[in-house]
Amino acid sequence: MDTFLERLSAKTSTGTEDATLDGCPATSDAGTVELAITGFLCCATEMGQLDIMKFLVETKGADVNSELYRVKSGWDFPVDLAAAKGHVECLKYLIEKGAHLSSREVEMKHDPLTKAVQSGQVECVKLLVEAGADVNPVRRRGPTPLMAALEAKQVECVKLLIANGADVNPIRAAGDLPLLTAVLSGQEECVKLLLEAGADVNPDPDRTYPPLIAAAENRQSACVKLLLRAGAHVNQTHGEFKLFLSF
Repeated sequence: MDTFLERLSAKTSTGTEDATLDGCPATSDAGTVELAITGFLCCATEMGQLDIMKFLVETKGADVNSELYRVKSGWDFPVDLAAAKGHVECLKYLIEKGAHLSSREVEMKHDPLTKAVQSGQVECVKLLVEAGADVNPVRRRGPTPLMAALEAKQVECVKLLIANGADVNPIRAAGDLPLLTAVLSGQEECVKLLLEAGADVNPDPDRTYPPLIAAAENRQSACVKLLLRAGAHVNQTHGEFKLFLSF
């Protein structure tokens, strides 16, 4: 595949008019050809080969919203690959050509914003948010963009998402919430950001683990101080666990 893309890149970059997919399966089956073109588009996007992407889309009719299943990585979408790899110009092109910025399915089979924050691609995060990507997608599984940024310890992405309206108080089915995630990993700066944005310092203990108890158990003294200053209840309990603090 890479050898083919190198040949095609040489043709497109030199303006060769008869650039062809001379690596595409020799078949008349439309489905097979379409699948091959989708594969080439995904690979070109992953490599940041904008000229090849343009050739495939504008000359060969590649669909920017096509998807490719690969055994090792699962479903690949060009816009996800561009976001994850930080190929800003490729991402701009895909957006201009109508790439979907979030899945239409509740399962969220793809989400370029989450891919971008997971790999710390700040410029791509900015571009996606400006283009209208949903910072609070509804989903049954998988992290929200904000949770993904916290889990990956991407502070700049956390700042961007909060500044653009990310919900700081969603509780997932597993009981996770942004403030708890930040506390458990000792991300003092993110704890500050979340508290300043209105994160609930005393969430319902029946739905999630109290952040103050989590901070105390994990010896996150800086986070304990921040939570107390923000009004965390000292005499709170969770199940049979009761928090005792001495000052």
